Amino acid sequence: MRFASQEKPALSSLPISQQGKRTHQLRHSSTGFIFHCLFLLGVGSTAFAQQQDSTAPTYLSLSTPQRVLPTAQAWEGKEFPHTLSVLELNRDGFRYWGWYGLNEGKGIGLARSNDLVHWTKYEKNPLWTNARWPSVLDKADPTNPELLYFAITREYDTPSSHIVLATSLDGINLKEDKILVPGVPNQRNQNPNFFRDPVSGRFYLTFYRGNDHDRFEIVSRSQWAWRNYRKPNCFCADVNLAKWCSR
Repeated sequence: MRFASQEKPALSSLPISQQGKRTHQLRHSSTGFIFHCLFLLGVGSTAFAQQQDSTAPTYLSLSTPQRVLPTAQAWEGKEFPHTLSVLELNRDGFRYWGWYGLNEGKGIGLARSNDLVHWTKYEKNPLWTNARWPSVLDKADPTNPELLYFAITREYDTPSSHIVLATSLDGINLKEDKILVPGVPNQRNQNPNFFRDPVSGRFYLTFYRGNDHDRFEIVSRSQWAWRNYRKPNCFCADVNLAKWCSR
């Protein structure tokens, strides 16, 4: 697995050995990015274990896992929640709002909580069908801080899978604004993660690209100004990688 980028990569490569065993390395200049990714996967409290020496691998010390979202709604069928992107919004009687996607891309739903342990699913789910892996940012646009931004996979696990940008004022009614990462022939573009580095203020969009056979990539693109995400052709695609277009 190799990292595809035309600028200094935010993540290191993820190589696959000749024996087929996958070894994973994850590096980033901001530990906040790693916390963000773990939180999207529903991991509870995290802390980095102390590294004994400069060559030893670094591990995470995790709390005991707790199951959340245990009750399936009728629309979910045989699929199950796969990711959970959480914001602290303090709206409609709930402190935390979480958007989850089902594992096979049937759709995305909303669940809300006051303690991050007990969740109530929105009774009118799904918010979208044919959608997976929502990643949500708030306060991203200083001209409209109440507007939420979503990166969402469409046509999951197909040769035409792609990533779209959606917006919402209430977190329930989503409007698709544009395609962030177009489909690529014989590849899959999916599983996005939005992140804003709280130190630098820079925005990152990281996603998976591959064919699930002999090509596996994590692609990361960054941008200083949020408004550039709204411009057409901010992400351009060819058969090799998603090119970052800074305009």
